[in-house]
Amino acid sequence: MKQWRIIAQAAVISTILSACSLFSQPPEPQSVAAQKLRQQQMAEISEWLVKGKMAFMQGSERKSANLYWRHNQDELKLNLTTFLGVNVLSLSSIDSGYELRVDGKRYTGPQLQPLLAGVSGIELPVDDLTYWIKGAKAKSQDALFFNSENGLPARIQALRGNRMWQVDYQEFTKVDEHYMPSKLTLKHGQLTIKLAITDWQLDD
Repeated sequence: MKQWRIIAQAAVISTILSACSLFSQPPEPQSVAAQKLRQQQMAEISEWLVKGKMAFMQGSERKSANLYWRHNQDELKLNLTTFLGVNVLSLSSIDSGYELRVDGKRYTGPQLQPLLAGVSGIELPVDDLTYWIKGAKAKSQDALFFNSENGLPARIQALRGNRMWQVDYQEFTKVDEHYMPSKLTLKHGQLTIKLAITDWQLDD
């Protein structure tokens, strides 16, 4: 009996040590093939909805708003509202281009970025952000860096004209079988834009 007790105790100790060894190991990074596969999967996701908060910081100025953004192949709808529900900005796609509503006034234009910057004064790279928000490159020349621990996107650097945008990813959340960014920061010059996404909906 004593011999069996010693053997049982040894088995328990061995199991505990094995478990400690298992959980003390950091997660292995994804392979390059897995990272490329994720980029392909993100490229195939063209219909999605995000809700959350967005903050703009430049110098001593800070503005924040609730974010609602629906995107698909045929439609773009982006709303920024105050925490009291007052509409700050409403952007949507129309047959002739885009429609922007700011301060109760309606503006239209064939190109998104000139319309948004010219009317609202908000420097928000919406075209590129439709990719960056998924942790994907908007253009092939963008530089994408991965987290060495989990293999998920860590940073994107993108040169637009003479302007360098940097996107840093702080947190991800699992949506269906994908890990989608839930906290990210865009920086360009003195401008910082922070996004905190509380709701991701995918239709891939």
